[in-house]
Amino acid sequence: MAVALIVAAILAGLGLLAGIAPSAAEPNNEFVACGPALFGRPDPLPDPACADAYAPFDTEAIVLLALFAAALVFLVLLVASAGRSARLARRRRLAAGGCPSGPPDPAADPGPRLTR
Repeated sequence: MAVALIVAAILAGLGLLAGIAPSAAEPNNEFVACGPALFGRPDPLPDPACADAYAPFDTEAIVLLALFAAALVFLVLLVASAGRSARLARRRRLAAGGCPSGPPDPAADPGPRLTR
């Protein structure tokens, strides 16, 4: 479970870094700062050449953030199934009479009596 949490955190961090990566273009040998690749992208674009400058980072950010979401869903399902398994095991133990959850009931049968 800890591994899934670490993987999810790494994917989220990489996705955010790729999304805020600055981009630039050089149309006609003139430098143009295009801004972040995904988060906070300027609208309208400073130059039409900026649309191609975002290319690798915006796609990578979306893919990494989608993988992060999938890792979180996996983690939630893992925790839910562990909780369900624990509840089922406790019910089985109680049904078998293994682990009473409170003080003994005096009205219940005390068990076999020793007679002479």
